[in-house]
Amino acid sequence: MEYVTLTVGELATNCYLVWGADKQAAVIDPGDEAERILAAASARGLTVRAVMLTHLHIDHFLALPALLEKTGARFVLPQEELPALDDSARNLMNWIAPAARFTLPRPTETVGEGDTVTVGQLTFTVWHTPGHTAGSSCYRCEDTLFCGDTLFQGSVGRCDLPSGNGAVLMNTLARLAVVTEDMTLLAGHGPATTLFDEQKTNPYLK
Repeated sequence: MEYVTLTVGELATNCYLVWGADKQAAVIDPGDEAERILAAASARGLTVRAVMLTHLHIDHFLALPALLEKTGARFVLPQEELPALDDSARNLMNWIAPAARFTLPRPTETVGEGDTVTVGQLTFTVWHTPGHTAGSSCYRCEDTLFCGDTLFQGSVGRCDLPSGNGAVLMNTLARLAVVTEDMTLLAGHGPATTLFDEQKTNPYLK
């Protein structure tokens, strides 16, 4: 597995372009700048086969419609995020970008805990990690966890937005705190870290 991080949009969201030796690629959390994402794929000779969201907040999906239109890729969404598709308060369109509201496309497939998403030679396993939103999820591929806004270096995602829940987030963090296999954590914002480092230093995992 190879990947490149593209930090996009006004809220500096990390969008990940992930691919295998066959050059079949997934885009995770295309927060903005669709043309830049497409250019990064083209420069590497990649074919985008899937666009995957960790959760349905506008700073993670603003480039989604353009990417789907230009690539014909599948749209993969955590199933608990379905109610946010038509709820501009829950998906933050009315908070972050009320002038840029649009109708979100329907997902090609919805996923839940333990499901797998195959993109060419890569297999992603879904971890349902609610708290930041009801459907917040991580995608594990090999020794890397694309964790959206569930966990950051030294911090966690806020839980005071629609469908967020602090008690649920604490349950999610308790689960992550006892995982015994280290992996690279690639979050929705901020630098890369590792699970073991966060277990040792992140106050929310204590």
